[in-house]
Amino acid sequence: MDTALQYIDKSLGIDPTFTLSLRWSTLFSAAIEDAPLARFYYQELQQKLKENNHYREAVAPYNNFIGDFTDYERDVLVFYEQSRTQPFRAIEYVGLYTYSLDTGNIARVLPFYREFDPDLFEATLSIPSKASIAKAFQLAVLLSRSGDTAQAQALTRAVCRFAEASPQWLIGGAEDVQYALYQSQCAQLQGDYIRLEQLLRQRFEHQGDLFYVSPELLVLERYFPQAYTPAIQGLHEQVRAELGRQRENVRTYLKTNNRWNPAWDATE
Repeated sequence: MDTALQYIDKSLGIDPTFTLSLRWSTLFSAAIEDAPLARFYYQELQQKLKENNHYREAVAPYNNFIGDFTDYERDVLVFYEQSRTQPFRAIEYVGLYTYSLDTGNIARVLPFYREFDPDLFEATLSIPSKASIAKAFQLAVLLSRSGDTAQAQALTRAVCRFAEASPQWLIGGAEDVQYALYQSQCAQLQGDYIRLEQLLRQRFEHQGDLFYVSPELLVLERYFPQAYTPAIQGLHEQVRAELGRQRENVRTYLKTNNRWNPAWDATE
């Protein structure tokens, strides 16, 4: 992530308003937990491109990083509700999911799943794609928390069936990082936290999935205390040590290239 962020910063040096670069700069700097840098990129995106979808896609990951979903509710959720725009990209559904976990306002989020993914509410359901499995996992968690245990259990079974069958079409087969991701979703829903830790560790240590593993661990820490076992907490400490190393690499690059604002040092 540190190398990617350096390349993205170079593109911003050429065009400071390039929306996709601002979006990815916000996402990567939040992912490496660099508070002043993430705040800078996020505010640039917010001030210059607030009506752009690249801003709306960056709000939830940044709000999740800082633990405050005020902007998400005002700028994204209200937009969805008023425009009846369908959340399309996976990152947009992650926003709905993390917002509902943080605020407990599951009832406000479920209508989006019901309207745009009605198949996931059927008694007999199947999961046809990787986009569907992400939403099925989220919905299983939310329905379980809202008391609909029967449908949550049906979704859990469907998620686990999809995960088990996925090596048949994944490019890397059973060694593919996506297979480990699907299996980790299944393990969390089943409450198998030993297996969950093993899969998260595999993705972090052997499959280079830090960008996704880190926020998943943050969500476990904040909203799933029963799943945040000592073993997973220990893994999270290792992940944060790696994030710290990458954060220092990025800061060294920015300072060397006169792209670091000294005032940021006082806003940790």
